[in-house]
Amino acid sequence: AEDYSVPVITYHHILEKMGNYSDSAALPEVNFVAQLDYLIGHGFTASTFHDLDAIASGKKQASAKAVILTFNGGYSDAYKAAQHLNGKGLKGVFYITTSKVGTDGYLDWRQIKKMREWGMEIGSQGVNGANLTQSSDFYVRDEIVRSKEILEKELGETIVSFAYPFGGFNKNIADVVKEAGYRFARTVKSGSVYTDQERYQLPTLRVFN
Repeated sequence: AEDYSVPVITYHHILEKMGNYSDSAALPEVNFVAQLDYLIGHGFTASTFHDLDAIASGKKQASAKAVILTFNGGYSDAYKAAQHLNGKGLKGVFYITTSKVGTDGYLDWRQIKKMREWGMEIGSQGVNGANLTQSSDFYVRDEIVRSKEILEKELGETIVSFAYPFGGFNKNIADVVKEAGYRFARTVKSGSVYTDQERYQLPTLRVFN
């Protein structure tokens, strides 16, 4: 199986002022901007899972310095992260928990659609974002399938990637993700190289405080 070396990088909160979240889930905004400037200054490009799908199918060449920047949860501060990406000519993948859209502390549909206009990719992190390894088969299928249907109805496009909430997955869960029509699924396993056979258990490089 062919190896792919487009690192998937994971962020959670990007905050101007720290304090409301643990160091494992938040990064100061100034640090985030500095990291984007580092990537640009060292010749990196930001790809999406739509790009990776084109690379996997041979329709597109992978850049030697491509990364995929992903953002968990659909929190309201993700809009600020998307603004920074857009302003620097970069793009990212933002995972949405559909039942939380428009609630306090989360993105609303207007913001999500604006982010799409900027070239950001939207992925699913389930309806409620529950740990799927602790859920019934019916609930697992509902989280995976219905969240995709909701996002596709709102955005009018195919959703190709899923992020396992809390990183919880097994073969049965991954099979449901594949059957639902997603092309990729991201875990919380640490790593940056994977094969095409691992597209439903992609590793990531998680950014901490």
